[in-house]
Amino acid sequence: MVHLIGYNVPAIALPTLLTLLCMLIAFARGSSFSTYAVVFPIAMPLARAIQVDPTYLSICCRAVLGGAVFGNQCSPISDTPILSSMFTGCDLMDHVTNQ
Repeated sequence: MVHLIGYNVPAIALPTLLTLLCMLIAFARGSSFSTYAVVFPIAMPLARAIQVDPTYLSICCRAVLGGAVFGNQCSPISDTPILSSMFTGCDLMDHVTNQ
């Protein structure tokens, strides 16, 4: 998979693509940790195939982390918004849309 995608994606676009992919997966699953488990084994070899620079690998790692946390916070099926709305006494969908 790395050989198919790695040479066709420009180095500057990979962090953005990883962030968007992680946002979608975390939003759909409602968990950032399961997103890490799915995306990290694909993203890090892919980033290394595109560019070996440690700074670039760090940027791609942060893109995965940031996208997964963002998707987790925006997902109405995640535990974080459910607990926050439950303890504050507000409606779940109001909390998710205003967050």
